[in-house]
Amino acid sequence: MKNLLKVLCISKNDVFRGPVMTGYFKIFLKELAPDIIVESAGLTALDGQKCSKFVKELVKDFDLSSHQSRAVDHLDLSQYRSIYCLDEWIYNQVVRYQGIKNADIKVINKENGGIKLPENIHYYESCIKLIKKEVVKLVGLK
Repeated sequence: MKNLLKVLCISKNDVFRGPVMTGYFKIFLKELAPDIIVESAGLTALDGQKCSKFVKELVKDFDLSSHQSRAVDHLDLSQYRSIYCLDEWIYNQVVRYQGIKNADIKVINKENGGIKLPENIHYYESCIKLIKKEVVKLVGLK
């Protein structure tokens, strides 16, 4: 079997930031590196949760209707080459997991402590824009 490169985006609940980041990675890597598999999971996620209707309507660049959350605890983290954490708190939890010694674990937007979960509904659009901007930098388009 072909050795595939896998990337994991980890957020808290895997119903907003993680799936949005994964969606942008998939868009930007489609032509550049179509063999890279990008997935998301949440530290405190309940398996099978959907993104809210509000989030699905805000995200215009791709469809989140089929997304279902996954808990990090149910994954074999050793299979991922790169792991992107959405904030410092998540990073501090993830580095404690066993079996991820060979993974490149980073906080996205580290200079600002990551990309925090919006405090209220008015900040969701700016959060989406920031995630998109950071993914563009990560894949080398800017």
